[in-house]
Amino acid sequence: INADPISLGQTMDRLGPMKQLATLLICAANNDIAESRIEQALEKSIVLLQMAKHLCQQPTTIDMLVGFALEALAIERFNRFVVTSDVTEEQLDVIEEALAGVRHDWSSDLPRFLEYDKLLNKNFWGMFYERNSKEQVRLGRNPVKTVRAQYKGELPPLTYWHKRLGKMAFIWSWFYMPSTPQRVGEIIDDSFEVLYAMAEPDFNWQEKPEEPKKFSLTSSKFNCRFTIKMLVHIMEPTYCKIHDLYLRVIADNRGSRLLVALRRYKDKTGQWPERLEDIEMPAAAEIFIDPLNGGSFVYKLTEDSFKLYSKGKNNIDEGGLNEQHYGKDRADDWLIWPRKGHKTAKENSDGEQ
Repeated sequence: INADPISLGQTMDRLGPMKQLATLLICAANNDIAESRIEQALEKSIVLLQMAKHLCQQPTTIDMLVGFALEALAIERFNRFVVTSDVTEEQLDVIEEALAGVRHDWSSDLPRFLEYDKLLNKNFWGMFYERNSKEQVRLGRNPVKTVRAQYKGELPPLTYWHKRLGKMAFIWSWFYMPSTPQRVGEIIDDSFEVLYAMAEPDFNWQEKPEEPKKFSLTSSKFNCRFTIKMLVHIMEPTYCKIHDLYLRVIADNRGSRLLVALRRYKDKTGQWPERLEDIEMPAAAEIFIDPLNGGSFVYKLTEDSFKLYSKGKNNIDEGGLNEQHYGKDRADDWLIWPRKGHKTAKENSDGEQ
């Protein structure tokens, strides 16, 4: 409990300049594309991908989620280079190498995030303890003062009733808090086990976690253990959603590497392949596996291009549509190419007419 992790506020402060730099890179890369400077645009997109890798190596889920957003932006630009631009074989090699260098491993990443979250929890609960004149650990004599000390800036002075409230809170803490911070740490470790189970290879992701129960005076216990377990229970659905996003990020990466293999096929033959199996030999085997369902990606030729998408967690081919089109729980395909909003050559021609 004596560690000092970066606070949430400090994390957000650190991400601010990163966001500004990412925005600048994106604008500069878009300008390069508009002026046919593909090489320079490619370099900026690789820098964006490296920024994403750096963020994903940090210990917080906030860093990781921002990293995923930057990675998606970089991959989107790679995909446009590969499918629509006059990229060279050397540029394809650079893109493929950059994408292959991004590795996400849920079984090791999740415990890393949970260790940080546990440390934050232990530091929070640990601040309600203090040492007396004999250097013995005891409950803090003024919980209100302890909480106020966490706020930055000036606060209004304590009134008479605030001080009375502080004394009442101290008496209440005898019944609410364990006698030692070590005991709080044990409760937190025990409560987090349900989240660590999500990192196991055999965890059942098809079974949705129970919805958090509503708080009521009759069914709840006013003690530290109940509060910690309730908060962890509330976190379960969040980590399930993060896991879904995690798989989509991996699907985007593998799909982008498939696009590189597809483009190489077209450069050699003059046309897009009829099937994904036609490019299986020269490409890495893992990129053909859809991480969302363990099956294969869907590849379909269109009038002037092709479609590439994941069948989603339900492993049902729904034509590349997802909940954005038909509503939640009805379709969950994950479209890789063309991305939503990207116009085909035919659509561009129709628009000009």
